[in-house]
Amino acid sequence: LASPHGGVLAPFSFTAPDGSKKDYVPAAKVNIIEFGDPGCDNCRKSKILLEVNFELRDLIEKGDVSMTFVNLEDSDLPASELFSSYPESWTVGSNTDIVEQIDIRDYPSFYVLDSKGTILGKNLNVQQAIMLTLAKIAE
Repeated sequence: LASPHGGVLAPFSFTAPDGSKKDYVPAAKVNIIEFGDPGCDNCRKSKILLEVNFELRDLIEKGDVSMTFVNLEDSDLPASELFSSYPESWTVGSNTDIVEQIDIRDYPSFYVLDSKGTILGKNLNVQQAIMLTLAKIAE
């Protein structure tokens, strides 16, 4: 799988809640991608931890950090309902085939990228992703 630490993340696309296909593009100085399932308990806990971290939330709202959630599972729910609890400042979408492209080892799995898409950390847990992101922003 083409996603080594220190390498550039393989390009991927996802289906946005409105049904359109979008290519992932790193949009900020530091970019967090969470790969998971909105119905998974650990994914819900991670979302809460990200939302209640005021420093991170401010950085996302200012555009210094981008946050993307990619759903990996098929769902019977309409996308509008599946992603309804996610903050508007996050990019959300689904790609159920992405595990064939990107090294994802657990749910949730976090990647942290720089502005060029270079992998700063991969297969991180939420606390590791937050700490790495805040450290990179402070540099």
